[in-house]
Amino acid sequence: MIRRISRRFNSYKKQTTFVQLGRKTDNSMTYDVGQHFLHEKLNYRGLLLFDIPHQRYTYDEKSQDYVLNDEVKYMALVDGRDIPAHESHMVQDIFKDAMLNLRNVDNFDIVDPREIRPYDHNPFQGYDEKGLPLRNEDAFDFENYWYKKFIYDFDGQAKETGNLLKWKNDYFNYESLSTFERTCWPEGIKVSISPVFLAYNSKTQIVPQFCWKYHLRIELLSQFAGVYYKIKRHNFTWQGDDTNQQIETGPGLNVGSDFIPGSPNLRRKKNIGSITLTPENPIFKFTSSTMLPQPNALFFGSLQIKDHRGREFMLPLPSFNLNVDQKKLEIEKLLQKVDVPKRGSKIENLNTVENPPEEIPTHKPSVTKNGNATIVAGVKLTKKDPKDDGSNNDRKI
Repeated sequence: MIRRISRRFNSYKKQTTFVQLGRKTDNSMTYDVGQHFLHEKLNYRGLLLFDIPHQRYTYDEKSQDYVLNDEVKYMALVDGRDIPAHESHMVQDIFKDAMLNLRNVDNFDIVDPREIRPYDHNPFQGYDEKGLPLRNEDAFDFENYWYKKFIYDFDGQAKETGNLLKWKNDYFNYESLSTFERTCWPEGIKVSISPVFLAYNSKTQIVPQFCWKYHLRIELLSQFAGVYYKIKRHNFTWQGDDTNQQIETGPGLNVGSDFIPGSPNLRRKKNIGSITLTPENPIFKFTSSTMLPQPNALFFGSLQIKDHRGREFMLPLPSFNLNVDQKKLEIEKLLQKVDVPKRGSKIENLNTVENPPEEIPTHKPSVTKNGNATIVAGVKLTKKDPKDDGSNNDRKI
């Protein structure tokens, strides 16, 4: 039986325990739903939900252009016990809910198959005398609120639940992922940025806004002892035209979403100012967002870094174009015309069992043309009962 040391954290002290993992299997580039694994570099227990078509654009310094590789990545659930609270940004995503709010959701990750170490957790041991399934005591120890909602595996064969199918349709609003990657030498630092168009908002803004989220990963490739790099400052620019550009600059890096319609003070981006890359901890990754007043923009930026010798330098980030898919934009604009009930004073948290997500659209709208008329079908919203004071937490996603 394979074991590993698992990090367990609480508010008082760090505890190290041994955890049964199951049987290690051969590495592969393709996996099925429900596959348990260990993340090779971040050292957490995970479970794969589904694959995502992935286009990786690698910047070539000689040609000063990108080289395209078609690959695949996976959306995964993460065992939050393996991620310290102050590192939650490492496995955090941003999704749009039914109220058009942008929510930070913990313990989700997009994983490269090269960093997956698969394990066979063997949960099914047969049936008892009453015909009920028996689970192996040595089954993979995994905890995530969404696990039982998304995966049906009591008989040993993992399958998607209806909740997962609905979540993919309503929350996971892109069919592919593009990553722009650049490696800088002699520093030996690789930066990857994956932008995703998330939402269009015209209800609470004087000028309609286009929301993008981006996954940003910084990795130190050097293995020499004593080498470290401190990220001091970031400079990001989204260039629309000569008179329309957005600049974000400041110490450290800003993590998460800072936009919720109607509740400007409910959540703001978290600033992380102490970021150090070392051979022992070579990765810093997070998900954040930005609001732009135009559907197309050019991104370019840099990081100010101080190395172990005290030398400061600017690390260029991969630049790329942001272009909104017009079909998605048309659907987003149609959804903006649907009256969505305002959220009550009670703050709902997608990360807790006590406050599960509200009901969300069960179908994406179908848009067709009939002469000069536009026909919209498939729009279905479950509105919140005005009498509901928010205390009923038994609703299912």
